[in-house]
Amino acid sequence: MDGREFLSLAYELAAGGTAAHRRSALSRAYYAVYHRAFEALSALTAGLPRDHRGHERVQRSLQSCGDQSLLQAATVLRRLQTLRVKADYHLRDPHPERK
Repeated sequence: MDGREFLSLAYELAAGGTAAHRRSALSRAYYAVYHRAFEALSALTAGLPRDHRGHERVQRSLQSCGDQSLLQAATVLRRLQTLRVKADYHLRDPHPERK
């Protein structure tokens, strides 16, 4: 499977009318970006773990590249991760449900 398929699903979910749709869209968008970054970095370097530690390592690797577009990608990834955590674990926080 190509992780970019998660992004297509995220758009479909975001168009849904419920809080669960929008929260799930955030989660799928995060994983689409994470998997794409993981694959790109894995092609350049070995040793990225494919587990919970890999998420932080992907962000740190993007930040340390020194390339402006990769720094921006790291910022987007971190922001999506923050929103995903809120969407998945902080169900009383309405922020992830906003369009």
